[in-house]
Amino acid sequence: MTPLRVTATHPFAPGAPTAQGWYGAASAHVARFLHRLRCVPANMWMQVSAEDASAPSSPSGDPTPAGIITVQLLEEQADYAARSRLHDVMESMPVVVGRIRRRIDQDLAVLEGIVPAGAMRRMRRAAHLAAFGLAAQPMLPPEDVARLYRPFEELIPLAG
Repeated sequence: MTPLRVTATHPFAPGAPTAQGWYGAASAHVARFLHRLRCVPANMWMQVSAEDASAPSSPSGDPTPAGIITVQLLEEQADYAARSRLHDVMESMPVVVGRIRRRIDQDLAVLEGIVPAGAMRRMRRAAHLAAFGLAAQPMLPPEDVARLYRPFEELIPLAG
């Protein structure tokens, strides 16, 4: 049996940055998320990242009341603002961004050709936002982190 070869690109390899700094100050949270994400079946991951194409309607089947549309627009604006603040923080962490992107891209590579391209883009985007949100956690308001992580909150709970 050949011994396991550990390379310097592995976060816990000798000579590698400490686990504390591999994915930034919140490295433990990011590493746990990425590890658990790797164990999630593709169909569940696709469901989490799927965009809801259906327009909401009231329970009676009537067209959507204007109030619901207004709430949706406010939610979209809050999502956009959270992503904008995340972008500002992540610009100061280019090495962490690269590591997270490579890890997610490597994990998704096994699904190339199996999962439709549009679903792959959504899966990649949802995973990036969640992982980046966790990495930027010390520098973002908790509401932003929760908003960025929202697609995975039931699939991969933050606690535990």
